[in-house]
Amino acid sequence: MSFGMTKNKNEYNVLPSSPEIRGWRMSGAALATYNNKGTEMVLLGRRLKEPNYGKWVLPGGGMDIGEDGLMAAQREVLEETGAILTNVKNLGTTTHTEGDIGKKICWVSGEITNPDEIRAGDDLGDPRLFSREELEDLQDISEIVRPILEISGWLSPVDATND
Repeated sequence: MSFGMTKNKNEYNVLPSSPEIRGWRMSGAALATYNNKGTEMVLLGRRLKEPNYGKWVLPGGGMDIGEDGLMAAQREVLEETGAILTNVKNLGTTTHTEGDIGKKICWVSGEITNPDEIRAGDDLGDPRLFSREELEDLQDISEIVRPILEISGWLSPVDATND
Protein backbone atom coordinates (compact mmCIF):
# COMPACT_ATOMS: atom_id res chain seq x y z
CA MET A 1 0.00 0.00 0.00
CA SER A 2 1.37 3.42 -0.84
CA PHE A 3 0.40 6.65 0.84
CA GLY A 4 0.54 10.22 -0.37
CA MET A 5 0.86 12.75 2.40
CA THR A 6 0.13 16.46 2.43
CA LYS A 7 0.00 18.88 5.33
CA ASN A 8 -2.78 21.44 5.63
CA LYS A 9 -3.25 23.12 9.04
CA ASN A 10 -2.25 19.99 11.00
CA GLU A 11 -4.36 17.70 8.79
CA TYR A 12 -2.31 15.01 7.10
CA ASN A 13 -3.93 13.11 4.23
CA VAL A 14 -2.73 9.53 3.81
CA LEU A 15 -5.60 8.28 1.63
CA PRO A 16 -4.39 5.74 -0.93
CA SER A 17 -6.48 4.87 -3.96
CA SER A 18 -9.39 2.88 -2.59
CA PRO A 19 -12.95 1.81 -3.32
CA GLU A 20 -15.83 4.04 -2.27
CA ILE A 21 -15.77 4.66 1.47
CA ARG A 22 -18.89 3.27 3.20
CA GLY A 23 -18.24 4.51 6.75
CA TRP A 24 -15.82 6.32 9.06
CA ARG A 25 -14.12 5.49 12.37
CA MET A 26 -12.53 8.04 14.68
CA SER A 27 -9.51 7.24 16.84
CA GLY A 28 -7.02 8.93 19.12
CA ALA A 29 -3.34 7.97 19.33
CA ALA A 30 -0.39 9.39 21.23
CA LEU A 31 3.26 10.15 20.68
CA ALA A 32 4.03 9.34 24.33
CA THR A 33 7.49 10.46 25.40
CA TYR A 34 9.74 10.15 28.42
CA ASN A 35 12.97 11.94 29.32
CA ASN A 36 15.35 9.29 30.70
CA LYS A 37 18.27 11.20 32.26
CA GLY A 38 18.49 13.58 29.30
CA THR A 39 17.66 11.03 26.59
CA GLU A 40 14.25 11.59 25.00
CA MET A 41 12.39 8.33 24.39
CA VAL A 42 9.11 7.47 22.65
CA LEU A 43 6.70 4.61 23.43
CA LEU A 44 5.82 2.06 20.74
CA GLY A 45 4.40 -1.44 20.92
CA ARG A 46 3.59 -4.34 18.61
CA ARG A 47 0.01 -4.36 17.35
CA LEU A 48 -1.76 -7.57 18.43
CA LYS A 49 -4.60 -7.52 15.88
CA GLU A 50 -5.29 -6.60 12.28
CA PRO A 51 -4.74 -4.30 10.60
CA ASN A 52 -0.99 -3.94 11.10
CA TYR A 53 -0.64 -7.12 13.17
CA GLY A 54 2.94 -7.39 14.48
CA LYS A 55 3.95 -3.90 13.32
CA TRP A 56 5.35 -1.29 15.67
CA VAL A 57 2.68 1.34 16.40
CA LEU A 58 1.99 4.22 18.74
CA PRO A 59 -0.63 3.42 21.38
CA GLY A 60 -4.17 4.48 20.53
CA GLY A 61 -7.64 3.31 19.65
CA GLY A 62 -11.25 4.20 18.96
CA MET A 63 -13.03 7.19 20.43
CA ASP A 64 -15.90 6.62 22.82
CA ILE A 65 -19.06 8.70 22.56
CA GLY A 66 -18.42 12.15 24.01
CA GLU A 67 -14.62 11.96 23.75
CA ASP A 68 -12.39 14.22 21.73
CA GLY A 69 -9.03 13.10 20.32
CA LEU A 70 -7.03 14.16 23.38
CA MET A 71 -9.32 12.30 25.77
CA ALA A 72 -9.39 9.16 23.60
CA ALA A 73 -5.60 9.10 23.19
CA GLN A 74 -4.98 9.51 26.94
CA ARG A 75 -7.50 6.79 27.79
CA GLU A 76 -6.16 4.39 25.15
CA VAL A 77 -2.53 4.87 26.25
CA LEU A 78 -3.54 4.10 29.83
CA GLU A 79 -5.63 1.05 28.81
CA GLU A 80 -3.04 -0.37 26.40
CA THR A 81 0.17 0.34 28.30
CA GLY A 82 -0.59 1.57 31.82
CA ALA A 83 1.22 4.85 31.02
CA ILE A 84 -0.21 8.10 32.37
CA LEU A 85 0.31 11.19 30.20
CA THR A 86 0.65 14.85 31.18
CA ASN A 87 1.15 17.99 29.09
CA VAL A 88 -1.02 16.47 26.34
CA LYS A 89 -1.14 18.55 23.15
CA ASN A 90 -2.78 18.13 19.76
CA LEU A 91 -0.41 17.25 16.90
CA GLY A 92 -2.98 17.00 14.10
CA THR A 93 -5.05 14.40 12.30
CA THR A 94 -4.51 11.84 9.58
CA THR A 95 -7.04 10.29 7.26
CA HIS A 96 -6.58 6.90 5.62
CA THR A 97 -8.60 3.86 4.62
CA GLU A 98 -8.80 0.28 5.82
CA GLY A 99 -10.59 -1.44 2.94
CA ASP A 100 -13.78 0.53 2.35
CA ILE A 101 -13.77 2.15 5.80
CA GLY A 102 -12.33 5.64 6.25
CA LYS A 103 -10.37 6.27 9.41
CA LYS A 104 -9.49 9.60 10.98
CA ILE A 105 -6.87 9.54 13.73
CA CYS A 106 -6.36 12.46 16.11
CA TRP A 107 -2.69 12.41 17.08
CA VAL A 108 -1.49 13.95 20.33
CA SER A 109 1.79 14.22 22.19
CA GLY A 110 2.24 13.79 25.91
CA GLU A 111 4.82 13.08 28.59
CA ILE A 112 4.81 9.76 30.45
CA THR A 113 4.81 10.16 34.24
CA ASN A 114 5.12 6.49 35.25
CA PRO A 115 7.61 4.69 32.95
CA ASP A 116 8.20 1.86 35.43
CA GLU A 117 4.53 0.85 35.20
CA ILE A 118 4.39 0.36 31.41
CA ARG A 119 2.95 -3.05 30.51
CA ALA A 120 1.32 -4.82 27.58
CA GLY A 121 -2.43 -4.65 26.99
CA ASP A 122 -5.03 -6.51 24.92
CA ASP A 123 -4.27 -4.67 21.66
CA LEU A 124 -0.63 -3.69 22.14
CA GLY A 125 2.17 -6.08 23.02
CA ASP A 126 5.82 -5.59 23.90
CA PRO A 127 5.55 -1.86 24.74
CA ARG A 128 9.00 -0.26 24.84
CA LEU A 129 10.60 3.14 25.09
CA PHE A 130 12.94 3.88 22.15
CA SER A 131 15.56 6.59 21.76
CA ARG A 132 15.81 8.42 18.41
CA GLU A 133 18.85 6.32 17.52
CA GLU A 134 17.10 3.04 18.35
CA LEU A 135 14.05 4.12 16.36
CA GLU A 136 16.12 4.72 13.21
CA ASP A 137 17.16 1.04 13.23
CA LEU A 138 13.68 -0.32 14.09
CA GLN A 139 12.10 -2.52 11.40
CA ASP A 140 8.36 -3.08 10.82
CA ILE A 141 7.05 0.35 11.80
CA SER A 142 3.45 0.74 10.59
CA GLU A 143 2.93 2.79 7.42
CA ILE A 144 0.38 4.88 9.32
CA VAL A 145 2.76 5.64 12.20
CA ARG A 146 6.00 6.27 10.24
CA PRO A 147 4.87 9.66 8.82
CA ILE A 148 3.89 10.86 12.30
CA LEU A 149 7.33 9.93 13.64
CA GLU A 150 8.94 11.72 10.66
CA ILE A 151 6.85 14.90 10.94
CA SER A 152 7.49 15.11 14.68
CA GLY A 153 11.25 14.71 14.20
CA TRP A 154 11.60 11.23 15.71
CA LEU A 155 12.58 9.58 12.39
CA SER A 156 14.44 10.81 9.35
CA PRO A 157 12.17 10.97 6.30
CA VAL A 158 12.42 7.95 4.00
CA ASP A 159 13.71 8.89 0.54
CA ALA A 160 10.70 8.19 -1.72
CA THR A 161 12.94 7.78 -4.77
CA ASN A 162 14.45 4.61 -3.28
CA ASP A 163 11.12 2.77 -2.70
